[in-house]
Amino acid sequence: MAKQNRRFPEYLTLTRPGLTAHAELATAEGPHRPYRPSMSIVSEHARIPNAIIANDSTAAETAIKDNLDGSLRRYRAMMRNA
Repeated sequence: MAKQNRRFPEYLTLTRPGLTAHAELATAEGPHRPYRPSMSIVSEHARIPNAIIANDSTAAETAIKDNLDGSLRRYRAMMRNA
């Protein structure tokens, strides 16, 4: 879809600051704690809109695949350690 929409890179440029969630996390033990994202995950996510904005469909596809592979690795590791 993004490849056919010539306005999508402009949209991403305008919305990019809000693409990463910023929230406080509730804890069972007490007050909320600030959200501190993993910088490696933030960087992994940032590659996707950056590639789309650059109109580089190959880099966008690679970034999405890398993100999905990384998510799967992290999820599996989390389940092994649960």
